[in-house]
Amino acid sequence: MMASMYWDFGAGLGVNLGPVGVFAKAMFNSQLEGVVKGTRDNNDPYYTYYAGDEYDIPAFDPMPFKWIFGAKLIL
Repeated sequence: MMASMYWDFGAGLGVNLGPVGVFAKAMFNSQLEGVVKGTRDNNDPYYTYYAGDEYDIPAFDPMPFKWIFGAKLIL
């Protein structure tokens, strides 16, 4: 498991064509400083951690820019 803290901001445009709609979004990602932490929820007799212990989740670098394309069904 990996996690990062970041902000998404962008804009999108969509068109409804009767009962179906299509859309596109352009989004920028800005990574925030800091570490995502997890909390163990059980004890493990083979390792040295216990329920309630906190640990750092390894970080990954999100893509700086992404496109999202989609369709929707209008009921």
